[in-house]
Amino acid sequence: MKILFRMLVAIVTAITFLPCQAQNSSSTPKIENYTKGELEIKVAPFGLDGNEIHVGKVLPNGTIQFSWPDIDLADYESSGFFMNQLKSSLGMNVCHDKKIEENNTEINAVDTQSLFLYKYGQNVGALLPTTQKELKDSDDNLIIGSTISWFYSDGDGKFKAVCTVYEKKGGANDVYEIDKNNVSNTTTYNIDFKKGWNLVATSLLELKDQKRGDNLITTKFKERKATIDQIPNNINWHLKYWANDEL
Repeated sequence: MKILFRMLVAIVTAITFLPCQAQNSSSTPKIENYTKGELEIKVAPFGLDGNEIHVGKVLPNGTIQFSWPDIDLADYESSGFFMNQLKSSLGMNVCHDKKIEENNTEINAVDTQSLFLYKYGQNVGALLPTTQKELKDSDDNLIIGSTISWFYSDGDGKFKAVCTVYEKKGGANDVYEIDKNNVSNTTTYNIDFKKGWNLVATSLLELKDQKRGDNLITTKFKERKATIDQIPNNINWHLKYWANDEL
């Protein structure tokens, strides 16, 4: 089931975006020039195959309405779902240096990962909320700005930390060592989860040009993950739609 879910997420990221997006306020997001009819919005933090959770809909005029329901985790135990401690669920897995100011290890959480769209009882697309006004391709993620996603937490918990990753340099016998004079990426976390659904903004704040061999490449340099109270006004909703409505 986990493999199937990851495959579907990969399909979502591989399909070209349609040229429509929603310029929304924090209360009434709306997709301009929308023609796909009414769609259900579902998330699958606990896997597919009937475990999807209805969280809203897109109306025929393009208005996006969210309605995040209360759920009982016991309903998903048979699916073999897994949740992680806050540190892991937020992606803080590899740090050469880390400074953790606050961490509630008794709380577990899971990222919804994707906002899937359903029609005809089938998955027909996805929505990506981001401050980027245009997405040229699925790998175009090195642009200063933010994306938002929802996490489900099984309790109240805070996580505040800084994670630093350093570049590696070659040593004798091709042994690579950490170069503490050359920071590769720094991510700050300011998370305050409540039991239930939580909105998180992941922001790319700064890029860095680095030389790799004879090549000069651009990488992420400074990032921030923080809980927010509502959808920001500058979020654009990019639509992926792969259903053939004629069929």
